[in-house]
Amino acid sequence: MENKTIGQLLKEWDVGETTIAAFEANEISVPDLVLLTDDDLKDLVPLIGPRNKIKRELSKMKTNGNKVLELSKDQEDISNEIVQEAQDNNSEIQSTPTVILNSETSVNEQRAEKQSTTSNVNDKPSQKKSKTSSSYSYDLNAVLEAAGGAGELILKSYKSQGALNDSNRSSLARIIINSETAGDFKKHVTTDRASFIATKIVETFPSELVSTWYRTEYRSDGKSKIVKGRLMRRFYSQRKAFKKLGVLTNKDSDTEEEENLDEDLTGDPDDETANSVNESYIWLTNGNISPWTRVLSAWKDTSKKRLKELQTPVALEESGEGLQGKRNHLKPKKVKTTYAKVTSYTEKFPQIVEPEGWSLLEIDFECLQKSSILKMDTAYEKLEKFVLHKLQKLDSDTLFDDFHLKPQSVRSAFIFLSLSQLFPVSTVATHQKKSWRPSRQEMRDSFLLQVNSYGDLKTQLEIRQKKLQQFNVTAQPLAVIIKETAKNNAVKYKCLVKFDNIEYSGLESPLKAVDLAFKSYHALHACYPAESEAMWFFLQKAIYQFTTKWDKHFDIEEILAREFQKFQI
Repeated sequence: MENKTIGQLLKEWDVGETTIAAFEANEISVPDLVLLTDDDLKDLVPLIGPRNKIKRELSKMKTNGNKVLELSKDQEDISNEIVQEAQDNNSEIQSTPTVILNSETSVNEQRAEKQSTTSNVNDKPSQKKSKTSSSYSYDLNAVLEAAGGAGELILKSYKSQGALNDSNRSSLARIIINSETAGDFKKHVTTDRASFIATKIVETFPSELVSTWYRTEYRSDGKSKIVKGRLMRRFYSQRKAFKKLGVLTNKDSDTEEEENLDEDLTGDPDDETANSVNESYIWLTNGNISPWTRVLSAWKDTSKKRLKELQTPVALEESGEGLQGKRNHLKPKKVKTTYAKVTSYTEKFPQIVEPEGWSLLEIDFECLQKSSILKMDTAYEKLEKFVLHKLQKLDSDTLFDDFHLKPQSVRSAFIFLSLSQLFPVSTVATHQKKSWRPSRQEMRDSFLLQVNSYGDLKTQLEIRQKKLQQFNVTAQPLAVIIKETAKNNAVKYKCLVKFDNIEYSGLESPLKAVDLAFKSYHALHACYPAESEAMWFFLQKAIYQFTTKWDKHFDIEEILAREFQKFQI
């Protein structure tokens, strides 16, 4: 196969312009593909589809008899090509001020070091490996500038967001280690050097912690230490790739120092981010609410950790009074467990209370059900026609003659307010001997509450709260629309979601209010409102299309969900 650029090759693989741009921005060449770890691919290609396509193409090339890439060279030639490229890169890097030497170092000494480094690339494997400079002067900005687009992207991202995200950190580690080794596969990054560079990273990016980049911890024996952090992890991941390629041999390894490394340094990529997650978690629990860009970044980093905590039941006596919901209804009655209250969770993470806190709940819902995040938007047209079809069978007089001409907000309000007519009223299980059978109006209001003013909203919420307390049922997030009629009889809605003392207002439509309320139940690990459970389970099964181990079964929602799937528009 003729030599191709990375852009040409990826274009043939049909992975999309965004993916191609990411590879080109990071200055990845075709020979570099074999050196990319799974962690690198995740950073470069966040979407699973294109990432798997790249993996399949690489695997296909190997299956067809090519050990590395489908090039008209064998592995030895490829290795030599990579070494030659490293030499060229080394010459380039050494000619730019990526690593500033001590002021005492003369120009001749710098030239001598450059010649020595170049010589090392061509030395025989038996020659003793080289070390990185022991100089403790370092200009990280120069290193990033020399890295071209990839370095510029990190700096711009930090400037706009006030923090590095996980992808930025992985790219930064790659740039630094590549600069340190300067294309010499045998060159070694010492732990002292990594520790020093970690402090320089924090000087350039003040929101970072030194421990993210370099730290030592004692082993379980309490005596020997292990090295952790992104810098040494990246260095040894790179060496591992070189060994697989055959460019580096075991003789070139620093066995003594490697034994003191964290055993997981080149293991599961998820372990690499554990410290970063903990730092973000602490930052959030300290009550930080600005800059909001960092809140969003930290929230994404900690989604799995927080959601796991929410979904882990605790002993009832340890949780205090009040339940978030009945997510434990499948557990044996003798096991007295419950889940954290929503109020406790929002106190722990006050960012949720902020006006833009709804975006955090959407982040967590996407973490739980990534494929369902846009399902309501894409399925609404079918849902509208389905509900109209069912209502017409019940009572054609309830429909507008010119329904299709109404604004989308008016149509969606009508559809969601009318949805309750498709469901029978069910008795609500309570924690008391007496049962509660809500009215149809109560069922509808718990799904989407329509009022005429904020004063009316306050009154309705007080009435509902008293009723729920009477039967020891917990109030859950509630979708609300405030109907306003202009002088020309045009109808407008103020749409919001309200729970506890939190109000997410300014939502663009009734559809968005219902969608956000649904996502809130799952992001907060709360139950659906007791009066309208079957309606919410219908949306979950028919629209969002997922199940959980906490689901309840209602015959009507199962029947309607099947009808909806078969319904043709």
